[in-house]
Amino acid sequence: ISVIVQETLHAIGAKTIVVGHTPQLSGAN
Repeated sequence: ISVIVQETLHAIGAKTIVVGHTPQLSGAN
């Protein structure tokens, strides 16, 4: 699970930082 979590964090992590604090609204979709 660590690999998946890290990959996901790296994928949506960038978007999350750019957006601010809306990974579920801007990254989940």
